Formats: sequence, structure tokens, C-alpha cells
Amino acid sequence: MRQLMVGLGNPWPSPKMARHNLGTMVLEALAKQLDLEWSWWWSCWGWIAEEEELGFGFFLPRSFYNTSGWAVQRVMELHGLEAHQVLLLHDDLDLPPLCWSVLGGNHSDAGNRGVRGVRRAAGNVRRLRLGIGRPDGGDVGSYVLGKVEDELLERWQVAAQSGELLKIFGTEGYTRGRLEAAS
Repeated sequence: MRQLMVGLGNPWPSPKMARHNLGTMVLEALAKQLDLEWSWWWSCWGWIAEEEELGFGFFLPRSFYNTSGWAVQRVMELHGLEAHQVLLLHDDLDLPPLCWSVLGGNHSDAGNRGVRGVRRAAGNVRRLRLGIGRPDGGDVGSYVLGKVEDELLERWQVAAQSGELLKIFGTEGYTRGRLEAAS
């Protein structure tokens, strides 16, 4: 495995369709498109799928969002990976819905405790920030745990099916973009 993709999200009892699980849902959509099989790894408390031809490994930690760093670190150790070989997919309040950004490892976590936990345990990993926008007033915690909009999830699923997501994965440095609305 040359590169590990990690989808941040919360396990049960958190609502599966929450905005905070967007990283997990996007990675699951890509694994489905590539017809990959998931296997449970007790040693790192998560699900692993590997795409040997592309050299990708996919990892879904089943620890809670903010405490996933140790699981990511464990997978990296087991596969001999370094931080620059990891791409962390996570929801981001600071980007509007359908917008995305790839960041190299040396950027701020912007208050995202899940990102902070992964960086503390595993180093300065690359990140694919998936925009969910900010709530109009109200509690941010309730917002990220609220149901992801159907259009947003469907558009990321289309990106996985069309190969658009794999192109985004291949970008280097700081890159931004926006998915077009699904038709």
C-alpha cells in the first residue's frame, strides 16, 4: 500500500447520516464503486479495504470522531506508512457545501478536534476537507451531528462513481474546488 485514505466519522450510536460522517460516507462510496471488500481489524479498531492495483488502502476508524488518532497511527505502523502517505477525509464547517480543499500537512486544524487528534497521534497528514457550511446561528455540535443534505451526499457519491474523486485524491499541495450540482 502506497497511500492510505482515512474517512473520519462516528460509530453507532451516532446517527450514520450525520454531516460529521461525510468523510466516512464518501470513502464508502468510493470503495463500493471499486468493488472493494471491507475487513475488520481488531488491532486498530476499524475497517480496512485495499485496492492493490492503485496502491490505495481505505480505513474507517470505529472510534469516535475526536479520538480516531490512535487508530490511524496504528494502521500506519502496521503498514509502515508515514504521515505524507495518508489523506484524511473530513467534514469542514469553513467551506460551503459542495466545495472541497486538499491541504498539505502543515496547516491548522481550525478547531476540528478529530483532525487535531489524528495530527497529534499520526503527524501532519494531508487532508481532503469536505465542505458542509456553517449553521445559521445555533449550536455547531448539533449541526455537525444533524442529517447531511441529500444533494450533498448524492453529489459526492456521483464524484466517486465518475472518477472525479480519484482525481481530487491525486492533487498535491493546496488545491481547492467545487463539485457541480448533480443534474
